[in-house]
Amino acid sequence: MHEVRGKLTRTTTKTTEKDARHRVAAVAGETVTPRGRDTKNWPPETRVEGQRKAVVMSNLDELARKINRETSVRKTVKRYIGAEFCPIPVPHRTKVPKLKDWPNLRISRKDVGEYFDDIDQNIGVLLGEPSNDLVDIDLDCDEAIRLAPKFLPKTGAVFGRKSRPRSHRLYVAPGAKTKKFSCADAMLVELRSTGAQTLFPPSVHPEGEKIRWYRLDSFEEVDADDLVASCENLAAACLLVRRWPAKGSRQDIALALAGAMLRAELAAEFAERFIELVAKAAGDDEVDKRVSTVPPQANARCRPATAPRNRTHGLGHDMGRAHYQADYGGSVWQCS
Repeated sequence: MHEVRGKLTRTTTKTTEKDARHRVAAVAGETVTPRGRDTKNWPPETRVEGQRKAVVMSNLDELARKINRETSVRKTVKRYIGAEFCPIPVPHRTKVPKLKDWPNLRISRKDVGEYFDDIDQNIGVLLGEPSNDLVDIDLDCDEAIRLAPKFLPKTGAVFGRKSRPRSHRLYVAPGAKTKKFSCADAMLVELRSTGAQTLFPPSVHPEGEKIRWYRLDSFEEVDADDLVASCENLAAACLLVRRWPAKGSRQDIALALAGAMLRAELAAEFAERFIELVAKAAGDDEVDKRVSTVPPQANARCRPATAPRNRTHGLGHDMGRAHYQADYGGSVWQCS
């Protein structure tokens, strides 16, 4: 069965394959010159995957390790500027910039010395428009970190820290807006774009852990709406995992969830896969039984007389957005 992930469509934007190659090389501190517009003339480490084009540099893993070990803050900042990111200074072991009007700060290579010390300083990167549509998916809970590879598009740019490895995933998503997904007791997932910033390696988290690259070999461009939809589904799954009941009522909640998803006209295949992922992540020992709550002819029998607005798509390789609500035992679980 396919992994649950948003349908990706590549749109024509200002970010080209050439741009992407220069960005990943600049982060690593190297210069790359394309050998022609046709990708077949590019080096063998460059690959093309269907409609998505991922630029992969064979030596970036080693260069990412150099960034992780870098002791010169200014040198790393210049690498990020070369990659067309927009770095800003953040005090050491903090996450909040102190400069006034920091969202509008633009630092050139010649100004780096004015804003950055060479030791004991964190590096923030402005997201969205200032950094050429770079967005960060911040996975704020353990459930999101575990489930992200199943729900979010693939990416070659991932970083985090020891206690929360791979908790940040980077994409290029023109037009994406900052959006937070939370429940009453916790932040689940956050899509950061224009107006937001994120600490980048090798900054030090307030808890004392150094932020490091776990992967740095490509920047993938994705459709903004599809990325939001993927985050919505990931957050919904996280919320359900956190609220998954103890033994004795799990089948009841699986039935309620299946019914709600099918009434929203989500595809049966999506409903099965979603329930499977949630049950597994919750440690349910009867996953197959939970999946069986979706009957074979579910969509045909459960379709409402009038389809809810914005609820006519599922999620998967051939499906789109998912917005749904499960109501059970007086509690409403919602992610939209």
